[in-house]
Amino acid sequence: MRIPNVLVAACLTASLAMVLQADQGAPAGGQEQAGGRGGRQGGGRAGGGSGAPIGGTLTPATPDARGWGWQVKAEINAATPRPFYNKAKELLFQDKQITSYTISAYNPELYCEVAKHFDYVWFEMQHSTMSYDEVRRMILTCVGAGAAPMVRTPDALESTIQRVTDLGAIGVIVPTVDDALEARDAARFSRYPPYGRRSSLDWRL
Repeated sequence: MRIPNVLVAACLTASLAMVLQADQGAPAGGQEQAGGRGGRQGGGRAGGGSGAPIGGTLTPATPDARGWGWQVKAEINAATPRPFYNKAKELLFQDKQITSYTISAYNPELYCEVAKHFDYVWFEMQHSTMSYDEVRRMILTCVGAGAAPMVRTPDALESTIQRVTDLGAIGVIVPTVDDALEARDAARFSRYPPYGRRSSLDWRL
């Protein structure tokens, strides 16, 4: 029974080595390229000891040639009344970079304070014990405080996405999306027809 254990350990070790190598930007063959780690200084950090993290900077040196908000602009008619209710979307439409803050525990006072200083606040429901009702109560505590309220859902199910949109979130961060079809479905679940399939109340006698 020891041989399978040894094989599993060897596979895990090899996988870890490949992940570490990829994170550090090393070629798969183990050879250094021009400007690689051999040419770095300052404890293995990029930029000759400038303090930049391995693999690049936290934000691109220059934005995409289409501007920060090119995806937002691509789906919105230029004649749409402005400004948007969503502060983050409005700033993206102006080619501006946006900032965010993560909340992973029920704390209405914290939410009301950080909402004044960031462009959107996202509630972490994938890696926290917050309930839907706690997120709803925090959003309702400071309506229009500034930051756009968004939720990272615990999964990509249609019922989950519709629930967070119904409780007041105006942005949805969907985890574990592995391909274009899952991304398409997440977008469809979040939007009303004709762009999506999000349902709404239909009162009829």
